[in-house]
Amino acid sequence: MNQTVLFAMLAYLNDLQRSIELSETFAEDVLALSKEVTGEQGGGCARVKMLDLARRHRVDAIKARAKMEAVTAQFVSRFGAERFEQEQAKYPARPRRSI
Repeated sequence: MNQTVLFAMLAYLNDLQRSIELSETFAEDVLALSKEVTGEQGGGCARVKMLDLARRHRVDAIKARAKMEAVTAQFVSRFGAERFEQEQAKYPARPRRSI
């Protein structure tokens, strides 16, 4: 049972990390696109909508990061910090890339 829980928690942490990366990258890309389309000082409805979209994706990343911290704390309390570090070492972080 503990092994199943361990792998489920690791898979969930991996999914959360990927979600954070995608949300942050998408938000950055939307901001860059909004500057390209409307200029640095440009305004208008399109710019406002793009900024709102980027903000929502950043909020999603913040929420996912909070979930990740909670699951990490559960993992450490259940299996220990040493085991968590061992499992993390098996799966190094992927480099960020633009969409």
